[in-house]
Amino acid sequence: MTKCSGEYMWGEPLKFDTLGDVEALGVTWLELSEISDKDTYTFVADFGWRPETMQSFVDAGCIGKLDSALVKVTCEDPDDNDRDDDVRFRVILRPEENSKELTGMSTHRMMLAISGGKVSSCPYQIFCHTVDPTYQVHIKIEDHRTPMVETQEVFHQWHPLMAGLKQRPRLRFLLRLKALDSGPLDAMCGCCG
Repeated sequence: MTKCSGEYMWGEPLKFDTLGDVEALGVTWLELSEISDKDTYTFVADFGWRPETMQSFVDAGCIGKLDSALVKVTCEDPDDNDRDDDVRFRVILRPEENSKELTGMSTHRMMLAISGGKVSSCPYQIFCHTVDPTYQVHIKIEDHRTPMVETQEVFHQWHPLMAGLKQRPRLRFLLRLKALDSGPLDAMCGCCG
């Protein structure tokens, strides 16, 4: 899911800056094909920031909070269009309090804001996986009705994720959603289980 516009009604095409980006998505598709879970909704989404927002963040020494643009995914009910569910996500990088005093460097915790849970036809379990050749982040969310998910993921300003944001203001995620009543959402790899 990428930004929609008059030119791209269903979202802009995915952009690949390096061969490593293509390879990372290829490996992701391969892993997904091995799972082949027909009850799981799967999306690749770019969470982005305006270039001027990212430049201000970098100019300020990578301090402050970063909120990505909102990304909406639709879980379509094959039998009833009135039961389609729109779930919206936002990635937030929140500065950790006292991190500089404790570790000698500033760090940011990844948070996920999720909306749409109160009006969904059912609760969803979610796995979020980054699609990047230089780092992996895996986030499991048991129930999408939780509006703010504080992850265990913490990044210092030199971490490949933060360094990548300075080069291109986006994070690419594979989002997998599955209704809670349709069985467990299987992990894609050993570290997600």
